[in-house]
Amino acid sequence: MEPLYLQVAEVIAARIEAGTYPVGRRIPAVRAMADEFGVSQSTAEAAARVLRSRGLTRATHGRGRS
Repeated sequence: MEPLYLQVAEVIAARIEAGTYPVGRRIPAVRAMADEFGVSQSTAEAAARVLRSRGLTRATHGRGRS
Protein backbone atom coordinates (compact mmCIF):
# COMPACT_ATOMS: atom_id res chain seq x y z
CA MET A 1 0.00 0.00 0.00
CA GLU A 2 1.25 3.47 -0.90
CA PRO A 3 1.83 6.07 1.82
CA LEU A 4 -1.14 8.37 2.37
CA TYR A 5 0.61 11.43 0.95
CA LEU A 6 1.21 9.60 -2.33
CA GLN A 7 -2.41 8.45 -2.45
CA VAL A 8 -3.60 12.04 -1.99
CA ALA A 9 -1.12 13.28 -4.61
CA GLU A 10 -2.36 10.66 -7.10
CA VAL A 11 -5.99 11.73 -6.65
CA ILE A 12 -5.13 15.42 -7.10
CA ALA A 13 -2.91 14.60 -10.11
CA ALA A 14 -5.77 12.65 -11.69
CA ARG A 15 -8.09 15.61 -11.13
CA ILE A 16 -5.57 17.96 -12.76
CA GLU A 17 -5.25 15.65 -15.76
CA ALA A 18 -9.05 15.27 -16.00
CA GLY A 19 -9.50 19.04 -16.01
CA THR A 20 -11.22 19.25 -12.63
CA TYR A 21 -8.45 21.69 -11.70
CA PRO A 22 -7.61 23.42 -14.98
CA VAL A 23 -4.06 24.50 -15.74
CA GLY A 24 -3.34 27.89 -14.24
CA ARG A 25 -6.03 27.54 -11.57
CA ARG A 26 -5.47 26.87 -7.90
CA ILE A 27 -5.78 23.45 -6.37
CA PRO A 28 -7.36 23.20 -2.91
CA ALA A 29 -5.34 24.61 -0.02
CA VAL A 30 -3.43 22.20 2.19
CA ARG A 31 -6.03 22.54 4.95
CA ALA A 32 -8.85 21.79 2.50
CA MET A 33 -6.99 18.73 1.18
CA ALA A 34 -6.41 17.52 4.73
CA ASP A 35 -10.11 17.92 5.53
CA GLU A 36 -11.30 16.26 2.31
CA PHE A 37 -9.05 13.23 2.61
CA GLY A 38 -9.12 12.94 6.40
CA VAL A 39 -5.35 13.29 6.73
CA SER A 40 -3.08 15.57 8.72
CA GLN A 41 -1.95 18.89 7.31
CA SER A 42 1.62 17.57 7.16
CA THR A 43 0.42 14.66 5.00
CA ALA A 44 -1.44 17.07 2.72
CA GLU A 45 1.65 19.30 2.53
CA ALA A 46 3.75 16.28 1.55
CA ALA A 47 1.23 15.53 -1.22
CA ALA A 48 1.51 19.13 -2.41
CA ARG A 49 5.33 18.80 -2.49
CA VAL A 50 4.99 15.68 -4.65
CA LEU A 51 2.74 17.56 -7.07
CA ARG A 52 5.26 20.41 -7.26
CA SER A 53 8.16 18.00 -7.79
CA ARG A 54 6.25 16.41 -10.70
CA GLY A 55 5.72 19.84 -12.24
CA LEU A 56 1.95 19.66 -11.88
CA THR A 57 1.72 22.68 -9.58
CA ARG A 58 3.85 25.62 -8.54
CA ALA A 59 3.88 27.66 -5.38
CA THR A 60 3.18 31.36 -5.64
CA HIS A 61 3.67 32.97 -2.25
CA GLY A 62 0.69 34.98 -1.13
CA ARG A 63 -1.61 33.48 -3.77
CA GLY A 64 -1.95 29.81 -2.78
CA ARG A 65 -1.03 27.00 -5.15
CA SER A 66 -1.77 27.00 -8.84
